[in-house]
Amino acid sequence: MIKSDKLIGYQLKSISSNQFAIIDDLYIYGETPKLDASFAFAFEYERRIISCRAKFSFHSSKGLFMIIEGSCHFDIELGSWKEMIQDNGRLKIEKNFAAHMSSLTIGTVRGMLHAKTEQTIYNLIFIPVINVEEFINEDVIIDPRSNPVT
Repeated sequence: MIKSDKLIGYQLKSISSNQFAIIDDLYIYGETPKLDASFAFAFEYERRIISCRAKFSFHSSKGLFMIIEGSCHFDIELGSWKEMIQDNGRLKIEKNFAAHMSSLTIGTVRGMLHAKTEQTIYNLIFIPVINVEEFINEDVIIDPRSNPVT
């Protein structure tokens, strides 16, 4: 459970590796890459699952040379789920809980990156510590009509 404005019962249900690619010709060894990060949330109403997806793109001065994307899928306890579902069918995730899920997902994708690049020159590249409050500074509202499948 996590203390937000309310106690939220949850557990990590599964992990997905969504994307991983390297373009060798665009990597410049020794150059500090530029990192772009993005996050997205989705939910499965019937199964009470919230998915948090994190995507990281690494750029050299030649262009995009590596991308990795992964998702964590969280099973939400029924009582907590009922409090998150709004009358209009939207799902409201309090910002503290959204930030918490994002932090767990970042750590998971960081581990994926290490595992996929182990024993290569790309293992020197890592996802740094990220202040998720820069990305998530308000409650997350997901409309089921625009809910992407993750």
